[in-house]
Amino acid sequence: MTEEWGPLVKHDGKGCPVTGMFCEVHSASGCVARGVVTDRGGPCSLWVWKALCILCLPHRIVAYRIRKPRALLDLIDMVENLSTPTKIKETEDV
Repeated sequence: MTEEWGPLVKHDGKGCPVTGMFCEVHSASGCVARGVVTDRGGPCSLWVWKALCILCLPHRIVAYRIRKPRALLDLIDMVENLSTPTKIKETEDV
C-alpha cells in the first residue's frame, strides 16, 4: 500500500499545530522536509513567525501536510471492501 498524504495546508505562523505527527513541511525558502514534527519552541521556532530572528525568517514554515497512518489506510480499505450482508431466510415453524 502506498503512502497517502492529506492536503497541503497553509501555515499562519501562530504555533505548531502538528506536533508529534509525521508531516511534510514547506519553508519559505523552498525547502521541503519530511519527518515527525518535534516543535521545541524557543526563540527561533520556525513555526512561530513573530519570534524569528532575521537569519531564520527565510526558513519559516509556510505550509505542511500530514501523512495518514498506514493502520488508518488499512482500516479504510477494509471498510470499503466489506462484503454486503446477506439476508437470512426465515423459516416457518411446522
